[in-house]
Amino acid sequence: MQNILQAHPAGTIDPVFAANGQMDLGALQAIRESSRSGEIKVLGLDGQKEEFEAIRADGTTVWARLNETLDIVPTRVSFGPRG
Repeated sequence: MQNILQAHPAGTIDPVFAANGQMDLGALQAIRESSRSGEIKVLGLDGQKEEFEAIRADGTTVWARLNETLDIVPTRVSFGPRG
């Protein structure tokens, strides 16, 4: 993430999508260290305790529990109402 932040100046990155909680926290740390917390939001997946603490700290992380949603969708498609 540090390399990405160095390669792209302020105002050129909107969100960062992290594939798991550890990546989310690593991206968040790099963003904070580069003093770009107010500029870039991080979307994480896992909902780890540390992710919630990061949200409470400064609101940089936008968290979504996509893992549960992805598990539910095939079931709803298979057993949902038929039209």
